[in-house]
Amino acid sequence: MLLTGTEGLEALTEAYETGYALPGFVAYNLETVQGIVTAAEASADHPVLIQASSSPFKHAGHDAVTEAASRVITQLTPQPA
Repeated sequence: MLLTGTEGLEALTEAYETGYALPGFVAYNLETVQGIVTAAEASADHPVLIQASSSPFKHAGHDAVTEAASRVITQLTPQPA
């Protein structure tokens, strides 16, 4: 599940209010994003933060990095039958 904007803020707020951690992982490439998403979904589908350094954004640009990460997440998210 991809949480952005208000949904992401709500997940952070809920974690804070209920006293649980919302882990963040730094991704330097799309393979790392795949690993993070796969592991998060395998462990009770808890949300995680995917963080990127400035290098991918400088190299490919914000829109390209965001689109690529969204594409990976969509590919890995099971679709309802």
